[in-house]
Amino acid sequence: DGSPVGTLREFGAIELVERVMPGPDPEVSRAGLVAALDELARHGIVWVQDAIVDDTLLDTYLAAADDGLLTCRFNAAFRAEPGRWLHQRDHLVAGRERVRTHAAALGRVSANTVKFFADGVIEAGTGFLVEPYEDAPHSCGLPNWAPAELNEAVAAVDADGFQIHGNSITGANIGGLMPVTSFEALPATRLFELWLEQHLFNDTVSVKVGQLAADAEFFFAEGGGYFINGTWGWAPIAAENNPGGGPAYPLATPGVRVALAPTEQTNLKIGVYNGNPAPNCAAGDPQECNPDGLDFGLRDNALLMAEGSYSYTLGGGELPGTIKVGGWNHFGSFEHLYVDAGGNPIAISGNSGKPLDNDYALYVILDQLLWHAPGTDEGQGLGFFTRFAGAPDDRNYVDFYFDVGLTFTGMIPGRPNDALAIGYAYTSISNQAQAFNVSNGDPAGEGYEALIEIAYTMEVMDGWTLQPDFQYIMNPDGGVEADNATVIGARSTFAF
Repeated sequence: DGSPVGTLREFGAIELVERVMPGPDPEVSRAGLVAALDELARHGIVWVQDAIVDDTLLDTYLAAADDGLLTCRFNAAFRAEPGRWLHQRDHLVAGRERVRTHAAALGRVSANTVKFFADGVIEAGTGFLVEPYEDAPHSCGLPNWAPAELNEAVAAVDADGFQIHGNSITGANIGGLMPVTSFEALPATRLFELWLEQHLFNDTVSVKVGQLAADAEFFFAEGGGYFINGTWGWAPIAAENNPGGGPAYPLATPGVRVALAPTEQTNLKIGVYNGNPAPNCAAGDPQECNPDGLDFGLRDNALLMAEGSYSYTLGGGELPGTIKVGGWNHFGSFEHLYVDAGGNPIAISGNSGKPLDNDYALYVILDQLLWHAPGTDEGQGLGFFTRFAGAPDDRNYVDFYFDVGLTFTGMIPGRPNDALAIGYAYTSISNQAQAFNVSNGDPAGEGYEALIEIAYTMEVMDGWTLQPDFQYIMNPDGGVEADNATVIGARSTFAF
C-alpha cells in the first residue's frame, strides 16, 4: 500500500523510535512473565538471566515476587548505553539496591549484572567483524562502542560492584578439553573455598576441614604453575571423568584433608570430598546447577584422593627434585561407555550402559631442577617436570594423560623473578568412547587432544607481573568437529 517498511538495525535509529513509543502495559508484561514461567517449568529450568531489564520490567519481577508467582530464580541484567552510561551509574546502583532490599525478592530475584552490547548480531549484519561480510563486502558490521569508552565504562561499572559478563574462550571458540586459561568459568559471584586448618605435633600433621578444592592439594607439578592453560593443574583426566568436574575451580565441595610429614623429605596427603560439587539439574552444567557455590552437598558418594611425595637433591645439593605418586577413587556408580548389561552397543540397543562400581585413576609426577644458574637463588635455573596419569577406558572419556615441560628461571641477570616455560600436554580419548561414536554413526576423531604452550612471566615492577602466552591446540575434543586453534594472549597479575 505504499507504506514504508524495513528493519532498524542501528541503536541510534532504534532509540529515535523508542522515545515516542508507548511504554509496555504492566498487565501485558505480567501476563508475558506468567506464560514464560510456565514454559520454563515445562522444561525444568530453574535459573534464568534476563539480558535487558528496564525499570518497568523490574517492577514486573518484583510484583510477581510479592504475589509468589516466581517458580525459578532470575538475574536481571541492566543495559549500559554508549554516551549515557555516566548518567546511568547511580540509577543502576539504585536498581540493584531496590532488589536487594525487597523482602519478597530474596532468593528469587537478583540484579548484579550490567550488559554491554559491544556490537550487533551476525544474522542482521551488525556483528562487528575483522573482515567484511561475504554478502555485503562493503560492511564489517557496526560497533556500538568506541574501544576507549567501552574500556572506561567497564572499569567504572566493575568498580560499582556489578558483574561484567563475557564469553569463555574455550567454550565459545575452541571446544577443547584443555581450557585456555585456568580462570575460565561462567560469569557469577560465588563462594569457592572456605576452610579451617589446624597444625599439630610440631607441624608434622595438619588437618583442613571445610569447603575444599582438591586441585589445590593434589595432582599438580610445581613447574606447571608457569603456564596459563588450565590443563597444567586439574587436567582433563580429572575434570572430564569426575562427576561435575570434581572438587576443583570454580566449584569446591565439603571435605577433609589430612597431611602427614614424618620427615623433611616425605609427605603423605589424604583427602575425602563430597563426590559431586553440584546437584543434578536440568541445565546440565554444574556451574549453572550450583551458581553461587552455596550448595554444600554431603549426600553424594565420596571421592577419596591420596598422594605421597619424596623430595631429594642431586649434584651436591644444588639440584632439588620431588617425585609424587597418587591416585583417586570415586565410590559412585558409573556406566560402561559402549555396551549395555547384555554386551550390546548402547548406540544400537538404546539401553543404558552396563553398571560399573567405582571409578579410579593413578598418577606419577616428577619435578627436577636440571641445572642451577650460577649466582641465582636456590632452585633457579633449568627445570623439568612431567606427569603421567591413567584411568580405565570402559567408564571414562579420558583414559590417559601426559604432560612435560621445561622452565627457565633466573636466567637473565638483574631479573631474578622472570621465567620462560615451554610445555606439551596430551589427552587421550578412550577407545570405548570412540567406539560409541562409530556405532552411533559419528566420526571417531583422532583419538587425542594435544597442546603446545610457551609462556613468559616478567616482573614489570614489585607486585605486578605480565605473562605473554602462546598456545597451539591440536584436535580439540579429539578432533571430531573442531579445527586446530592458535591462541595468543597475556595475563596481568597484581599482588597486594
